[in-house]
Amino acid sequence: PHEPAPTSALARFAAEHAVAPRTYAVLNLGARLANKRLAAEDYARLAQRMEARGLRVVTTSGPAERALADAVAAQAPTTLRAPDTSLRELAWLMSRARAVASCDTGPMHLAVALGTPTLGLFVSTPPERYGHTAAPHAVIDARTTPVDAQLEALDRWLGTV
Repeated sequence: PHEPAPTSALARFAAEHAVAPRTYAVLNLGARLANKRLAAEDYARLAQRMEARGLRVVTTSGPAERALADAVAAQAPTTLRAPDTSLRELAWLMSRARAVASCDTGPMHLAVALGTPTLGLFVSTPPERYGHTAAPHAVIDARTTPVDAQLEALDRWLGTV
């Protein structure tokens, strides 16, 4: 697959943190609409569960989510925070990941299009309308699924990717 070269900042980040292909998961925190985002503590729990499964977690977000990214980093301090990326760079980072977890946003659909196993986290929209459920992808309906059950679903999904 075509992998656009990252900028020097992203390449430096990957080298400095030994972010090698298929050794990490991307946890995308961004969503243009705030009602599509999880709470910081929920993102932190997801990150910690991914790390417990042996994955390094790289968080991605946009300028509008800086405060959210700060809060997640404070609660899950071993996660790695990617530098700001262009869409091409985000695609590069996601294409090399073992897995991506993201709320219902453009980056979720990008990860699916790249063929990276993707877990869609649906906070305010129906997953049956916008979700990707064919393996290796899956969805969690956070509107109706308690956090502990979300973590169990994440564990089951990670066991398949």
